[in-house]
Amino acid sequence: MKLPTIALALAATFLAAATAPAQGKNARSRVVVHEDGSTTESTLSPDKNVLTEATRDANNVLTITRIYRLDSKGRARHGLIMDGSKKLIGMSKYEFDSFDRLKWELVFNKDNRLIRKTLPPL
Repeated sequence: MKLPTIALALAATFLAAATAPAQGKNARSRVVVHEDGSTTESTLSPDKNVLTEATRDANNVLTITRIYRLDSKGRARHGLIMDGSKKLIGMSKYEFDSFDRLKWELVFNKDNRLIRKTLPPL
């Protein structure tokens, strides 16, 4: 299964968000410190349409960035996955049912090949 063309267009649309975290008085951010000393900072854009997660190792070196496009209900719909140098390494897509439950998550590599399909437990 290939990533739909629309997702690639969206990737180009919000790839620029990876170069600078959301800023402004309405941006929301939190930092999680992991057991190994690494940290993940999650920042929600002021318009609440983009969530950026930046993970750094214990030496504060950026290792991975994930950027999610959110829908009007705040659910992730499409995501970009980048390495520490902000090079695209993968993409994700999410689908929800009429009860707002996750139906599936698709993860693609940089070559648009499906590498994982996750279905929620029944």
